[in-house]
Amino acid sequence: MTDETLVGFLGDLAAGPPGPAAGSAIAVAVAMAAALTEMTAGRGRDDDVAFRAAELRTRALSLAKADADAVAAVLASGPKEHPSALSRATDIPLAIAEAAAQTAALATALTSEAARAAAA
Repeated sequence: MTDETLVGFLGDLAAGPPGPAAGSAIAVAVAMAAALTEMTAGRGRDDDVAFRAAELRTRALSLAKADADAVAAVLASGPKEHPSALSRATDIPLAIAEAAAQTAALATALTSEAARAAAA
């Protein structure tokens, strides 16, 4: 997904299998949240949070591609390959959820810092 345009991604998503599916869409949303966190941290001069958010943004985009590839592999798999393809396809959404939780934690910490600074 890293070199694909958003318009192209959304067209592929709307077209249905064997293109990207729900996991890819969620991963792109996580990447957007990480980008917003990165932007906010950069404005507040919190370089550590900005760096970690940038890493999560990149990771989420990578997971979007991995999810689309895994879904395509499941759909293309024969009876012998199906169990391992399905196992891989279920591992990726867990990684997406972890990236989402880490992004939410960064954004929450950033918000808490801003609230404390405003109250001071």
